[in-house]
Amino acid sequence: MRHAKAVPVAPGQPDRDRPLAERGHRDATLMGRSLADSPPDLILCSPSLRTMETMDDVVAAFPRKVKGIVAKSLYGGDPAAYLAAVGDSGGGAERLLVVGHNPAIHEAALMLARDPGAKITAKFPTGAVAILAFDVDDWSAVRPGRGKLVRFLRPKDLGAGDADD
Repeated sequence: MRHAKAVPVAPGQPDRDRPLAERGHRDATLMGRSLADSPPDLILCSPSLRTMETMDDVVAAFPRKVKGIVAKSLYGGDPAAYLAAVGDSGGGAERLLVVGHNPAIHEAALMLARDPGAKITAKFPTGAVAILAFDVDDWSAVRPGRGKLVRFLRPKDLGAGDADD
């Protein structure tokens, strides 16, 4: 999942400290509701404020508490760092949610999916989720090109009228 819409960076403010915009909170909650029927067992989240707020809003819509782990390598990381974080920290989770940043989250989804499809290839907007299935026993066995894209969901697909394309 790419973090939801954040406020623009303010003069002198570190990028890492950018919070979600009001629209970002709405979209993250909407996405959480859409995932609530089959919530993840574990969340790996970048340490930035906007990703942490996205995770909190998503989890608040789940019927049960879900453990979140801050993965420092997801902030400023490349797709290989995302894959390493999944392999190193996925543990025994059956379903894992990674909350990160573009362009790495988009590139990681493209790298992992066997057939990413046109929607995901074109753009990975704020708040979007790519759901991939892997036939592996352990997250460390995930490899590029081995994931089946089950669904690509954007806030606008759920009726968020002001969401990114």
